Amino acid sequence: SQVSVEPVCVAQNSDGSLTAYFTYNNVSDSEVVIQTDSASGALNEIASGADHFPSPSRFEKGKHLGAVSATFHGGALVWRLKAAGRDLSEARVDAATAACKRVKPIGACATIVSGKRLALIGYQNPNSFPITIPIGALNKLSPGDADRGQPQRFMPGENLGVAVIARSEEHTSELQSH
Repeated sequence: SQVSVEPVCVAQNSDGSLTAYFTYNNVSDSEVVIQTDSASGALNEIASGADHFPSPSRFEKGKHLGAVSATFHGGALVWRLKAAGRDLSEARVDAATAACKRVKPIGACATIVSGKRLALIGYQNPNSFPITIPIGALNKLSPGDADRGQPQRFMPGENLGVAVIARSEEHTSELQSH
């Protein structure tokens, strides 16, 4: 097949759902477009039971690690991809699939300016692709509002100084992340 798919890992979300990350590999010399078309036999679907999720239809040449993600609730999630006249490629994930590596918060430094405590924060993503963690129980600042401008998309590697968090001097912040 011109384009093949494979699972990378699964991240547990605070609401009990799972986010699956997939890799695709386009071995052709150019971008390939694959959309489900029963007349030609082309298939491109990401599904978990009766639930269907958006899938990309354009595939740039080369291998793209963790480039596609979908969040689902329980059971298995399967991505079936088949260009017209080509073999089917299938990637399946479930709760037993390898877990994504944890993103860790980093508090770079803090200072007080005009009675406000400013903290410069960052993170370390040991995965080799971006991980998305929505604001919530696994991505919050406390005490105070959970969302104070911290990132939700975490690029690979160590990323310092991605946000400045302000707080009254009498409060301190504890960074929590997935």
